[in-house]
Amino acid sequence: MRPLLLAGLMLVAWGCDYLDRTGECREVASVLNPKLDRLAGTVGHRLQDDSTVWSKVADSYASTSRDLERIAIRDAQLSRNTTDLQLNLSSAKDAARRGALALVQHDRAALERARSDLRSLARRHTVLINSLQAYCRSP
Repeated sequence: MRPLLLAGLMLVAWGCDYLDRTGECREVASVLNPKLDRLAGTVGHRLQDDSTVWSKVADSYASTSRDLERIAIRDAQLSRNTTDLQLNLSSAKDAARRGALALVQHDRAALERARSDLRSLARRHTVLINSLQAYCRSP
């Protein structure tokens, strides 16, 4: 009887951890999804040679990173994934700021470096988001 009770308690504990993780994943998604949708539209279509737009994109990256930081995450793996994403967003913010400055200074070479950095960070961002989604969907 005792082994059965112990197994039942372990299953309940695992189930609670899974539910906690699911709730934390939903909270992360509720922060990320709307902000990343807006950013994707801006970066994908309207990130022209306008320093104001580049600055707004940088502000959006910074805001998204701060909003993620405010979420209390207890799950260790989810916390690592979210921290990696925050670092990526912070680097994207810096690249966008460099792009805005390059436009103000009419420095085409610096602008192209900023664009290249953003493209590279976007690829890394996709990997991080996919990893986060895979973890949140895992049992």
